[in-house]
Amino acid sequence: ENHSGPAKLYQLITNKLISTGISPNSLGFKYLRDAIILCYNDCSAINNITKSIYTYIAKQYSTTAECVEKAIRNCISNCLKGHGASKIKQTLSLRFEMPVKFSNSQFIAIITENIKSDSLTGTPLFCV
Repeated sequence: ENHSGPAKLYQLITNKLISTGISPNSLGFKYLRDAIILCYNDCSAINNITKSIYTYIAKQYSTTAECVEKAIRNCISNCLKGHGASKIKQTLSLRFEMPVKFSNSQFIAIITENIKSDSLTGTPLFCV
């Protein structure tokens, strides 16, 4: 099954976030999903998260980049408090030691890379 279509990608990311323990009711959920979609489609976006991703999402939702950043941070933080890193590690089949706390860009990059590796394309996230 090819996950490259926009609707399939949207659903795949939604399912992945929920399965890692991110609450779909939190404000940051939609911002986080949009950030992952942006990084999936443009691997260089993660390198300039504050100016490119947060600003773009803020414009889409008529808010500020600071509000987007804070909502995503709270979303990730609440997930880690509620479920711990073990649920994220298990869901994403990660084979490295998890940090106690993720930066927003780390979390977005890890989820994006996981989704890319699940897809048929297997295109790596990180541009070298």
